[in-house]
Parts: sequence; C-alpha cells; structure tokens
Amino acid sequence: MDFDIDRIEDLMLQTAEADQAAGRDLTALLREQSEKSLAAGSPEMRARWQAAVELVCEAITEAQAQQATDLLLELARLGGESVVLRDSMDRQARTEFAEYPDPAGLLHALGIRHPETSVQDIPQRWRVFAALQEGQLCCHPHHGQGAVLEVDGLSNEVRVLFDRTLVFPLERFLADFHLLHQRSLLGDLFRGFLSWAELEQRDFEQVRRELAQSLLPPARSPALFRRCLVNRYVSDRQFDKLFAEEKQERSDQAVGSLAAERRLDSCRSLEELRAVVESEAAVLPLTDDDIANVERLLLASHERTELADLWANTVLRLWERTDREAWLRPWIRQRGGEAVCWRQPKKFSAVVESLPAKRLPAWFELTHQAVGPERLAELGLTLHLGAMPAADSVLAEATGDADFFSRIVARKLESGRISADLTVWLWQHGEEPEKETIRHPERVFRALATPLGGVYVRAHRSLRSLLLQNQDFQRFLMQDGDPVAIDRMVAAIRRHSDTMDGGEQQSLLVRLARLFPQVREAIEKKPRRQRRGSAPAAGASQPITSIRSFEERKRELRSIIQEKIPANSRTIAQARSYGDLRENAEYKAAKEEQGLLLSRRQQLEEQLEQVRPSDFADITAPRQVVPGCTVALQWQGNKEEGEVQQYHVLGCWDSDPYRNIISCDTPLGRALLGKKPGQSADTPTGPVEIHAVLPLDKALRQWATETEQRA
Repeated sequence: MDFDIDRIEDLMLQTAEADQAAGRDLTALLREQSEKSLAAGSPEMRARWQAAVELVCEAITEAQAQQATDLLLELARLGGESVVLRDSMDRQARTEFAEYPDPAGLLHALGIRHPETSVQDIPQRWRVFAALQEGQLCCHPHHGQGAVLEVDGLSNEVRVLFDRTLVFPLERFLADFHLLHQRSLLGDLFRGFLSWAELEQRDFEQVRRELAQSLLPPARSPALFRRCLVNRYVSDRQFDKLFAEEKQERSDQAVGSLAAERRLDSCRSLEELRAVVESEAAVLPLTDDDIANVERLLLASHERTELADLWANTVLRLWERTDREAWLRPWIRQRGGEAVCWRQPKKFSAVVESLPAKRLPAWFELTHQAVGPERLAELGLTLHLGAMPAADSVLAEATGDADFFSRIVARKLESGRISADLTVWLWQHGEEPEKETIRHPERVFRALATPLGGVYVRAHRSLRSLLLQNQDFQRFLMQDGDPVAIDRMVAAIRRHSDTMDGGEQQSLLVRLARLFPQVREAIEKKPRRQRRGSAPAAGASQPITSIRSFEERKRELRSIIQEKIPANSRTIAQARSYGDLRENAEYKAAKEEQGLLLSRRQQLEEQLEQVRPSDFADITAPRQVVPGCTVALQWQGNKEEGEVQQYHVLGCWDSDPYRNIISCDTPLGRALLGKKPGQSADTPTGPVEIHAVLPLDKALRQWATETEQRA
C-alpha cells in the first residue's frame, strides 16, 4: 500500500486535537503501511512525517490508554525517531507497566532510553513484555523450545527452562525470544493436540502462515522452527519436505515473473524500469533496443528533483547488474554529472542513508565515474561516519593516494566548517599533518554542540566519548601538557558549559587533572562559572547537599511534571486551535516554554541522581574545612583586616546570605575546602587566614534538615 502522507497527516492533526475517532482511524491506517514504504519516500515526505509525529505525540497521552499505546507503537514501527516520541513512550510505559518493580530497568530493556536501540525495535520488545508471564512457552533461535520459569523484576532477569535452566537479562530476552500463543498451530503441536502427519494433509502455504503467526513476534525462519520441532515432534525428512516445497514454489514464481516482466525495451517510465531491474537475479544481457530505451528514460528524469532517489537507485541497480563497460560507464561519464542526486549534496546524502552498507562501495564507484574524485570527496564531506570508509576506499583506489580523502576533510575543518562525523573520522583515519586541524578544543566543542539527528547521532556520541574517556584524545588536544593548550582546553570547557551537564564537566576536569596536574592551576586562574546547582569542583567525591535543598529540588521537579508540563500541554492545545501553526505566535511561545520545561526537568532529574542528601550529622569534629562545618575567617590586607567572621559551608545547593550560609561550590567555598586552622586561602575578595573550623550548631542542623515547604 502506498504511503498516503496527506491522509496520514490530516488524521494526525485531528488526533492532536483530541479526536479519538481520528486516532483509531490513524492507528488502523498505519497498521496497513510497511516500513519500506516510508523509507522509500522522498526526503520532503519523511520531513512531513517527522513533524506530524512530534505534533501528535504532544497530545497522544490524552487518549485512552490502550489506544495511545497502539498508536505510539505504530509510529515507532514505521520509524518516527525523535526525542518527543521516546518521551511519550516513556510516559506510556510507566503508566501501562506501573506494577513492575524497576521502571528504569524496564525502560532500558525496552530500549526507550537506550540510544543504541532503534526506535523501530521497541514495538516488538514492548509487545513481548506485555504478554510475558510465568509458565509461558517460548522459542529461541539457538536453544529451541523452553518455558518461562520466573520474571525477576528486581534484577531484571528471566529464568527459562530448556534442558536445563538458563538466566537471561530482560533486555536480551525481549530482543531474542519469541513467545508462543496458547491457542495456535505450534501450540497444538507442542501439546500433542495435533500431529505432523495431519499437517501434511493441509495446504502447505497455509501451514507455514499459521506457524509464523503462532509466535510473538511472528517468525518465518525455517531455522527457528527446525530448532524447536525436529527430533521432538517431526523428523528431518518430514520438515525438509514442507520447506523444500516452499523453496520450489518461490523459485517457480520467480521464473514465471522473470519471463513475463523482462522487457527493458518496452518500459514506459522510470518506475517500470526500476521494477524490471529489481526483478533480475543475475547480470542483464542488454540488447541495443534495451539500451536505447533505458538511456531515454534515464535522460528524461535525471534532472527531476522529485525523482532523484528513484533515479539513483535505478542507475545503481543497472551498474550492479549490467555489462557496464559496454554502455553504462561511457553514458554516466558523459551525462551523469547533470543528475540531481550528484548536483545537490542533500540528495546525495539522502541516497546514501537509504542504502545498506554492502551497496555503498558500488554507489561511490558509480559516483566517481559520474563526477570525478574531487567532487566525490566534496560530497563525501556530507556523509555520516558509517559511510565514510567506503568513500575513502573508492577514492584511494581511484587516485592512488591513500590520504586523498583525509586531506579534503582536513581542508574543510581548517575552514571552520565543523561536524562531529568529520572530526571523529579524521581522528580515526587521518595522518598527523591532517589531524592538526582538530587539535583545537574550541572546534571540537563546536562540533559537539551542533544539533544532529538520524544516522548522524552515532558520530556525536563517539565524539562525546572521545572527549570524556579517551586519554589519547585528551592528551592530543592538550598537546601533551603544553601550558597554552591546557589553558585553551579549560577555556573551551567554560565557554561551552551548555554542551555538557555538571556531572560530565566535573568528570572531564577530574580526568584531565589526573593526566596533567597543571589543569588545576588553569581552573583556579578564573573560577568556572557553573549553572546553578551544578556539582562541586573537580576532585571532590560524590556531591552532597542538605536534606532541605534536596527536597526543594524534588518539589520543583514534581511541580514541573505534575503541574507545569500538563498546563503547558493545555496551552499548546489551545494555541493549536487558533489555526496555522506557522503564523501562530501563541503556539510558538508555548512550544518555547515546553522546551524550557523539558530541559529543566532533565537537568533536575540528572542532578537528583548525582547529588546525595545529607544531614551533616557525621561532621562532629572537623579538622579542616569540609561541607557541613562552620569556619571562622580572619581577613588580611584590606579594610577589614583583623576582623573575624564566621561562615557556614554546606552542600552544593545550599545558600542563605542572611545566615552566612555558603555553598561549597561557590568561589569562596571552593577556596576554603581542605584548609586547616592557621592556613591561608586566596578568596575572590582577598586573602584570609583560617582562624578556626567548628561543627554546625543546633539551629543550623535544624535548618539543613527542615523539609516542610515554606511560603
């Protein structure tokens, strides 16, 4: 069925308006669509789909629970990858599986909060988990038939009885196992209600369909059924007889189809040409009439933007399956450079994204013939990281220069046009001269800050991992301890504080300080300006704060989740009713507020995981300045010289100027930490001497543990 984006988009807009009937119609329509129909669509169609998915996800939880689940799973199955969709599935899973003991573990097993898991894999895992129960029969590709003994919601493990009991992580179970429907053909075989001899009397195609539908998710793999059935319910000979018939039938159909369709000289459109070429299983011997008609169709459509993807895939199939030397290579060299798929980098990238990895070398070889090595290298700069090795290999062979592509990449990075994909590529594959172009922390952070999506997210994660964990990359950026390079690195971290959360910044600075102690000096030259509530400075153990401040942030998070976000959703729904979203100021303002609320929610959730609440009861006789003590300071060298003042150093979120309570994460707090009586410290307001370090008094302890919300 063709992917009717207009009809789907209309239903999505109606569903976003809380029209439950439209939601049901939308779910039914999406069930009829195949994943390939969307993937084969134009970039414009996929962009419309993505925008509509995000719009409907904002209102989807207002529908009935089961309807919302069904619609979300269909959106995911078709490839609605977005943060909004994953957030909606997160909320729906927490609601639907509220009784599961470890919600976070379940979300990880489903893959909702696991970026490595494709959103299209989530529906299968979701449905398996929803049907999972103890005592249920199941099938595994390697272990065969088994029975679920226990689902441990605390350890997120599933115990399965085969010939012996095996334990599987819940994530692996949901990804690898098939559950058996109780009333099904395979279930009747397992329970002895049906014999294989009876099945052999039936229509074998119907038998195979019923076998496939006996499992959740459905499976047609002969290897899976062989592992479960042979030697327990059926012999090898009987099993092979059924599936051998299937192979013969498919072969006969293919031969008949080939004989009927192989008329390249009579194709009337590019679509027909693509269908005929796709039907061929071997090299096509083309006649002169075939070649003349194929050239006519290609020439008539090669400059049409809306046919760029179809044209590119058709030419690639011809390149793979015909005698290219006889006619296609000369034609491509003469006319190929005019094709939209090679003139427009975005179209070129879209074609690459749609191709499986094994076909990329042929596509890049074809591109080289059409536009030459320089243009291929320029187009290669738009590729995602996974496609670059194939392009590099083709260029190296075509030019005889193994570093040809790396030099082009370095030239682009030198011009300041940064991307995570190119940065990671050059680090992994470039030679020392080319790598010098990424020996600038500012460029690396700019690449990390560039918004990405789809297949380009992989390089973004790789670059973040390099920056946070790879010591070789860290040494490279700081030029093995060069003072100027260290200052440049610390400055880049300060300037791009929004690129990382407080925990990541702290972790990175700690790692850098372990490599080069001079990093601490660079940090102390100018106190790092952190967002409110960020973790303590590098070198500290797990950050702590008072119970009072911890509870305040929890209350703020609850308010955002339970009050502000629902209110914002209602505002968005109201603004949406005003009409055209592109000219709707109320809608845009509400969406901006939504972004701020979601960002603050994520920030609070991360902070509450990283910071530990404390009542400071264990700080009874402090010998040095630590969070949870009172420190008496004697100012030196200014108008207050000789005056002794008391400050109470508490946790990273604690502050009350009227009580002289300061956070250990303020410039003054960081300057005092670790100091002992008699020692001096340089503070932002001048040098001080630590006169005394005392435990907190009773009133301050009461302040730190107070949890009631104040007016």
